[in-house]
Amino acid sequence: ENNVAAAIVFHLSKTIVRVVYWGDLPKFSELKTMNYLSYNVFQYYKEIQIPFIDIGHSTVDSVPNHGLCEFKESIGCSIGLLNEYYKEIN
Repeated sequence: ENNVAAAIVFHLSKTIVRVVYWGDLPKFSELKTMNYLSYNVFQYYKEIQIPFIDIGHSTVDSVPNHGLCEFKESIGCSIGLLNEYYKEIN
């Protein structure tokens, strides 16, 4: 009856999507809502034949968030490094 977790996913190309945000309501976290959500996100994109899901970085202020890293590994994700390009505006 209640929405307890959600994801925002951008389609980057015909073969790549990126999870830009996903989260759950803290009072339901003991029910492993994020595990359920991630499983269903992965199943959905498998069914529509998207072969690659980028679930984003695992840092806070450029420092690795080890809990988030462990969660992403626990749901079957692989670690990769991304090049970052930026322009400093003065």
